[in-house]
Amino acid sequence: MNNEKKIILFTFVAHFLFHFYEIAFPVLAIPLMLSLKMDLKGVLELGFPMYLLFGLSSLPWGYFADRFSNRRALMICFFGGSLGAFLTAFSSSGTSFMLSLAVIGIFACICHPAGMGLISQGVRNRGMALGINSVAGSIGLSVGPFLAGLLNWLAGWQMAYLTIGIFSLLWGIAIIFVKIDETPIEGLHRPQDKPLAARFTFLSDRHTGRPGLPDQYRRAAGLSGIQCDFFIPVLSGPESSQYAGDNDHGGIPAGFLSLSDRDCRTAGRRKDG
Repeated sequence: MNNEKKIILFTFVAHFLFHFYEIAFPVLAIPLMLSLKMDLKGVLELGFPMYLLFGLSSLPWGYFADRFSNRRALMICFFGGSLGAFLTAFSSSGTSFMLSLAVIGIFACICHPAGMGLISQGVRNRGMALGINSVAGSIGLSVGPFLAGLLNWLAGWQMAYLTIGIFSLLWGIAIIFVKIDETPIEGLHRPQDKPLAARFTFLSDRHTGRPGLPDQYRRAAGLSGIQCDFFIPVLSGPESSQYAGDNDHGGIPAGFLSLSDRDCRTAGRRKDG
């Protein structure tokens, strides 16, 4: 399996788990009422810290991913989510249940900054990879209620959290032994597209028949010659009047903006030429 497929796979699973955790709690609210001996309003309030931390915790984890690596952040995501799921499964009171869900909220959210970071840096076809990652979230939201309800029907709500906790733990162990190269891929544009060079290329006296540009413009450009296949005159205005001649654009005939990196031998031909 190549590096890009590894990135897509692990970010897919992490995003699936996030949305499973998100939807499993409200699905299990009714059996939780019976187990915790609370009314529905009280049970639903227990999930507030988890949902709050889903958002707030993303900021520090994003910093962590940038500072220490996205792969390590995903590893913590799997193990932390697993810990929260196990704690939730063994909770026996409303307070312990709320704190256990909060642990899930702290760690499950890592999938977003770390996953997006890996995809944006290490996958060439980012659009497709992000689409696959979005599908993972949709699967978590659609399959999560069915799986949580089925496991609750078979063995109780605790089994739902134990099962997802074991699943997350296994993927955490797996990522320990999988090497993911986080070196940014060079040239993520499509092969048929030419990147905008955003450079100034100045023609010499022999191309324009005009005085060369002042040294400060040449130094700012850092270039000379006519290596591009399309030019747009630049630097127009009063300060360029001494260089403007019979060109239709009123700009400096010797200054152009390079839009690609291929050589063009005829680009310096003057209109009256």
